[in-house]
Amino acid sequence: MAWRRWYPGCSLLVLITAGACDGGKSFAPSFLTVSPPGGLTATAVAFNQISLAWQDNSRNESGFEIHRSADPNGPFALIATADPLATGFGDGTVNGLTQYCYEVRAFRVTGKKTTFSDFSTVACATTPRAPVPAAASGVAAAPNLGFTIHVTWTDNASDETGFRIERAASAAGPWTTIANFFPNATSLSDFAIVLEQQACYRVFAVNSFGDSDPSNVACTAVPTAPSTLLATVAGRRSTSRGPTTRASKTASRYSAPLKEGSSA
Repeated sequence: MAWRRWYPGCSLLVLITAGACDGGKSFAPSFLTVSPPGGLTATAVAFNQISLAWQDNSRNESGFEIHRSADPNGPFALIATADPLATGFGDGTVNGLTQYCYEVRAFRVTGKKTTFSDFSTVACATTPRAPVPAAASGVAAAPNLGFTIHVTWTDNASDETGFRIERAASAAGPWTTIANFFPNATSLSDFAIVLEQQACYRVFAVNSFGDSDPSNVACTAVPTAPSTLLATVAGRRSTSRGPTTRASKTASRYSAPLKEGSSA
């Protein structure tokens, strides 16, 4: 009657397997299951920091996984883990003026098996702008000395570490950096120009946090000097092309030397 023998270990294994395969609630022991965190919140405390907080609904977790996305509907990606019993996390890998969304789940490691809870609800926060300098304004560009363009602007910042000046052939770009200037600078002379070709300029104030908004755009061109001068004397049919002036004609009248004793 060996077939009547009862093996408790085997019976428990059969029950667990049957429960899992049936698609219903698992019959796993309670110490293997973990509950999802509750009340997740996300708060942007700085342009580069978002603080997360949640309620720990388990006391047997091995830790928490923090997942992040740019959209509340995902997709989410794992960015960090937190210790057991943790109820918060600081994300310092964010940028200014950007939305970030989070979801958190608990996990438990038992031997070689890892058990996960469901995810928490999603919480999102948008970071404030980084403290970049105020943008320069009043940019103006004008030909200077016949071979340069003089660019000026108004410095509206008190915390810039310098200025970046960019040039393009049109106001639509593309833009190329032509100079990086020291703080409080307000002008530039551009010698690397081509006569008769338009040049456009814009200015950025910069510091360790990044660039300001771009300034207004100013465009100009240096004209080529005329090569031939044509002058017509009003009331006369003849046209003078040479450099002859009234003074030179008067001088030629007395160009011959006077004889001794003669009068003018």
